[in-house]
Amino acid sequence: MLMPAGPSGLPVLPGVSDGVVRLLVGGMLYEGFEDVEVRRSMKEMAGEFTIHVTQETGPATGGPTILTSRAVKEQDPCQVFYGSVLVLTGYVDAVQPRYSKTHHSVTLQGRSKTGDLADSSVDDEIDGGEMRESTLGQIATKATRRFGVGIKIAADVSERIDVARVNPGETVHRFLERYARSSAVALTDDQMGNLRLLQSQDGSPVTQLIEGVNILEASSMIRADKKHSQYTVKGQDHGRDGEYGDKAAQRGARSKDTSVSRHRPLTLLNDTKSVRRNARSRAAWEAAQRAGESLRAEVKVVDWCYAPGQLWMPGLNAQLTSPMLYVNRVLTIQSVVLRQSRKGGTQASLTLVPPEAENPKPVKSSGKSSSASGSGGGGGGGSGGGSGGSSPTGTSAPMQNFGNTTASDAAWTNTKPTEAPADLPEPQPWVEPII
Repeated sequence: MLMPAGPSGLPVLPGVSDGVVRLLVGGMLYEGFEDVEVRRSMKEMAGEFTIHVTQETGPATGGPTILTSRAVKEQDPCQVFYGSVLVLTGYVDAVQPRYSKTHHSVTLQGRSKTGDLADSSVDDEIDGGEMRESTLGQIATKATRRFGVGIKIAADVSERIDVARVNPGETVHRFLERYARSSAVALTDDQMGNLRLLQSQDGSPVTQLIEGVNILEASSMIRADKKHSQYTVKGQDHGRDGEYGDKAAQRGARSKDTSVSRHRPLTLLNDTKSVRRNARSRAAWEAAQRAGESLRAEVKVVDWCYAPGQLWMPGLNAQLTSPMLYVNRVLTIQSVVLRQSRKGGTQASLTLVPPEAENPKPVKSSGKSSSASGSGGGGGGGSGGGSGGSSPTGTSAPMQNFGNTTASDAAWTNTKPTEAPADLPEPQPWVEPII
């Protein structure tokens, strides 16, 4: 079934304006489900859905077609719609029928088209097992070309990686993640099943979440146990003319978080080749990311859209104003859970974090980034990316106005970590505090 395009360029269901979830499979639309759940995250490459269909098996009941015949099968291409709005494009992964003396149900599970990238090996996709002098966008295009998955770039991926090397047996997701991580690029999906190279931006919020106005329930976690007073990054570089021995073998840099009043140092080993520039970048990246992770909010709202036709999606910015949560600032949506059920109605659960948690701002390096062979740990070398590139939100509605609120948070802006000099002076002896 060929769907017409809406204002955003995405397919829409003609003549449908309600808020009912529908499943399109094989040209047939199905609705009337017991409950539906769709999950997306900046931490996951593929969005996923679960649909539960139920029927009481008494003598007078007939039941929907999806129950009485095997109308939907595993591996079927499908699309999930919310009213006329496209939510997800992918495949049915699993069909689970159940029955008892008085009950008959079927559970359908599926994922976005990018699920194939999360499951499949990359070994045969990269000729010779490596790419040289390539951008992340070029590497992603090469690695995904045979999977029928498009690439949508909403990030600064202009920096070239000198060598991108495949580890035997790793998936397309793991391969791309190693090189995306050092530029703070998230690998996720869009409604059409395309792979999104997404960077959280510091831009204006698309909407507001205000206590007592449009929030059903909420909670926050404000913590300091993941932050450290000083971050030291150590690593090694390849020897070359004029730089060899200890000069190449002992690279390092430091960054400090002045908001941490106690002595809490952390030393990290860089998992890529380390030049002074990317060691400094990694140290600042680590400090900024951990500072960003010190705040997390969980907010539940009505509706799957923040404005007509505009889905709640990872990477969007929202102004959260909630005195009871001690939060009044712009946050980035890290993950979304969309639910609709006969008992609970229609809701969206949002996990929000500071933009710095998803896109820390280390020192912008010039030139090429380092190669990232091996599975690596958190961070990685190279540039942390900038705020350039297209907006991660794509086409969005104007920000909703719920009154005069401020996005500033002095307690936050005054305690952002600052970068320390790249050289490594001997640390001062620790003096036991007098309590």
